[in-house]
Amino acid sequence: MNILEKRKPKKLVLTDGYWLGTNIGMLRIDKNMSKVELARRAGIPLRTLRMIENMTDTVNPTLHTLTAIGAALGVNTSELFAIRPGEEDFQV
Repeated sequence: MNILEKRKPKKLVLTDGYWLGTNIGMLRIDKNMSKVELARRAGIPLRTLRMIENMTDTVNPTLHTLTAIGAALGVNTSELFAIRPGEEDFQV
């Protein structure tokens, strides 16, 4: 067995992209911030934020963009990828 086979998850889980978009939306709502306001504070186009939150197939946000969103939300960029308690066992 090679190292990649050892690392394979035992079950399918939602992708980081799903968690990313969901987390940004949840954090934004927790801060009582509209998408327009978050996009303005992060210095990104509203369309880009919408694509990230909805995780459309065409979006691939840069670290710079994610850092700006995190800063606008007042959180560390890594928190945008966090799996919330109780969601770690969610399967597709």
